[in-house]
Amino acid sequence: MRHRVSGSRLNMPHSQRVALMKNLARELFEHGTIVTTVTKAKELRPFVESIITRAKKATTITQELSTKEYWKPRSHGTQVQKSCPSKRDNQELQRPEACKEDLR
Repeated sequence: MRHRVSGSRLNMPHSQRVALMKNLARELFEHGTIVTTVTKAKELRPFVESIITRAKKATTITQELSTKEYWKPRSHGTQVQKSCPSKRDNQELQRPEACKEDLR
């Protein structure tokens, strides 16, 4: 049974999923926007939101973590927009963005 188990496995082991999320988050913070699949974007959003929340708190540990994650606290959250389907396999793509202004 799969009761109260959150998140998708993305058909890969745990270490590969963590590495994928770290790389996607780094690319999102460096470039501001990336293009990825729907399931990866859904998994990326809580991961990025937790990094943003940790970086907004001004403690030395979280500042060290945020510098290791290649990010400075200038973003207020993430926003996901639909993109054109993939040319290779017609898979639905999404474009996560790091928002500069508050979404509220």
